[in-house]
Formats: sequence, structure tokens, C-alpha cells
Amino acid sequence: MVTVRSSVIALNAAPAAPDAGGAFTSGGGNFVGAGDFATGFTAGGDRVGTAAAPLDPRLLPLTINGGPTLTRLPKSDSPLVDRGAGPTEAGPADQRGLARVAGAGINVGAVERQPGDPATPPVVALPTFTTGSDAGGVRSLNRDGTERFRIDPGFSGGRVIEADVTGDGVPDIVVGTAPGVVAQVKVFDSVTRHPLADLRPFEEFTGGVDLATGDLDEDGRAELVVTPNDGGGPRVVVFRNGDFARVANYFGIDDPRFRGGARATVGEINHDGRPDLIVAAGLGGGPCVTAYDGATVTRDAPAKLFDIFVFPDVLRDGANVAVGDVNEDDFVDLIAGAGPGGTPQILVLSGADLAAGRVADPAQLASFYAGNETSRAGVRVAVKDLDGDARADLVTAGDGATQLLAYRGADLSAGAFDPSLDFDAFPGTPGGVFVG
Repeated sequence: MVTVRSSVIALNAAPAAPDAGGAFTSGGGNFVGAGDFATGFTAGGDRVGTAAAPLDPRLLPLTINGGPTLTRLPKSDSPLVDRGAGPTEAGPADQRGLARVAGAGINVGAVERQPGDPATPPVVALPTFTTGSDAGGVRSLNRDGTERFRIDPGFSGGRVIEADVTGDGVPDIVVGTAPGVVAQVKVFDSVTRHPLADLRPFEEFTGGVDLATGDLDEDGRAELVVTPNDGGGPRVVVFRNGDFARVANYFGIDDPRFRGGARATVGEINHDGRPDLIVAAGLGGGPCVTAYDGATVTRDAPAKLFDIFVFPDVLRDGANVAVGDVNEDDFVDLIAGAGPGGTPQILVLSGADLAAGRVADPAQLASFYAGNETSRAGVRVAVKDLDGDARADLVTAGDGATQLLAYRGADLSAGAFDPSLDFDAFPGTPGGVFVG
């Protein structure tokens, strides 16, 4: 039988189960959110809620609060503060290595709230990324490629991207369908794994979707940008956070008759402090990339900043795009990967030049092949800060393969193109993989 003392058992991610079930021996001071099927929590200081009336521990988001691991700090008014079983049971220090008794008594749980802890901790982007398989399935990974958790979106295909849509400082996960089923997009809370939204962006369209996210209205939460994939027009649909209402719907490239879909990304390309929208043509289109002023992209007639060909204009593979400050010059650089049918070529163009209007011939910060240069599957691109150095690191995936490669921004700036991470995201799974 498990003995539990001064512990928090709450906020279970399983949608239909209580937080605790079975027989326990209590050492007192426990806090159980919903203990409908648990017995033994009858010692001094134990508090147990039910599924109908769960107890809320009032924790701040999972983030970096000091110490060797990520933690969830109790809020200043949390019922965990000073309500534990006693100062000796949990040891002299908490999970952060700080003094175990910082107030009138010991806190319940692994973290002792200190007098200097903020009411709201600074938002720290967690060094994670998410992968989705064309065959279905989504994996959230740590910076070293080890798995954090999996999500089953309930449909085939795993077009994925991470973004904080709730404003809690933790990137949430957005998943979209592959071709072959009616286009669908689901948003999942990364803390609870519960769905936040279930969208049908293009009525009966079955060609799959592509995804982008960014805080377009500057409220601290990300909006969702959805574009159609194979067989779709170059349409861009923007959903705001919160109620996920559709706020904009327009063509992202100039030819509304084009039926290769579109790929988009969001980032501050014109250096005005507001994220902009960047759109590239999909399969069968030229490698032209269009940027739109972020102040206008939640309207149905956004203002264009520039058009640029990222690869020779005779090619018809389209392009995959991402943005990030690779060389740490405080400008967001444009990263392009060839579309399906092209080589796995990566091109990084100077954001400083693009922001200054030098779009005819911006400096190339990097140009290389991500993987086997004889491949004709193209290359998908995403930007993360995986090593915490404030530079954008690049994560790539091939179309039709499940191998992921990651490149440090510092290495790319120095002209070194050996991957820092190389692994199979979905071993034995057919089809390609998306990364976000």
C-alpha cells in the first residue's frame, strides 16, 4: 500500500477519471482534487474533493522557477501554502533546493513558496517541440528528442505546431488533418492535454491543412492561421484565441485560381515590434514568398510588405517557410525549405536586409542541404530555441520520411551545417513527419 504525506494529487489530465483511486495510507496534510475512488485519506490535514466538486490547488503554470527541474509554483492564495503535515516529513529543502519552511508552516507538495516568489512568474518558453506523423499520432518532445507525452487527435495526419493560446506561459499544441478526410483542426492544452477547440476551417475540403500561429492582436495569446494543402486554393483563415472565432479570410498569394494550397508562418519580419504573416505557395507553385503587415492581417484585406523568390523562379515545388533570429542581430531572418519534389535545400535570408527593404538581393546567412541532397521529397522547417542561447535553432523533416534533424543557430551563423540532433521521430511508421 502506498503511503502519501503532504502531497498534491490534483489536475489529472485524464478526462473521465478521478485524481486518485485505490487504497492509500495517509501521513496527513494531503490535498486530493477528486478522490471519489480513493480510501485512506483521513489523517490530520487531509482534504479531498470529488469529481462533482473538485478542489483547486491554485498552481501557476509549469515553468522554470529555479532548481534542476520545471515546477508549478503555488499561487500566493493557494490552499497548499502553510498547510502541510509538518516541517520534518518532506525534508529540509523543497524541489528547488530552497528552505522547506518559509512561512507559518510547510507547504503541501514539492515546492515551498518563498517570500520573494512573484505573484506571476516570468514567462519562459520551454525548450520543446512537437512532431506529428502523416499516418497519425502526435509526440511532444524535449530538446534532446526524448518524449514528454503523446496526444491522439482522433484523426489521421499530424500537421502540428506549438503556441501559447491560453496565455499561461506554456506552449499548447495545435493539430490538423492530412489529406483524405474533411479538414479539421484541434487545439490541446499542454498542461491538461484536454481539447480547447475543434474547428472545421474549410467546410468539406479534404486536401489537408497547414498551420501557423502568432500573437497577431498583441494580447499575450496566439492566434491560429490555417491554410489548405493539396488541391486547395491559396486561402488564409485566421482564428482568434479564446473563442476561436474566424476573424479573417483571404487569398495569401495573388493567383486565386491556384490549387496547390499555401504554407504560412508568423514572425516580426519588418521590425516594427508586431508579428507579420508570411505566405508561400504549395505544391505546383513557384517559390515566391509574400509578407503581410501584421497590423493588417486580422482583416480581410491585409497590406503586403513584399514578394520574394527564395529559390529559382522556374521551380514549381512551392516552399516551406519559417522565421527566427538565427544570427542574434535582433532581426527575424527568413528560412525557406524546398517543397515536395525539390531537394532538401535550406536557405536562410537576412532579416535585417528584408526589414530595410533590400528584398531584391538580401544576404544569404546560410545555404545547405538538410540530409541527403539527392532526395526529392523537399524539407519541412520549424524554428525553436533548443539550446537556450536566444538564437533560433532549426528543426527539419522530410516529406515521406520520419527522420528529424536539428541545427543550432550558432552553428548556422558560423557556416557549420552538421546537425546537433538526428533521430527517427516515428520508427517504423510510413509517411512523413511534421514538426512545430
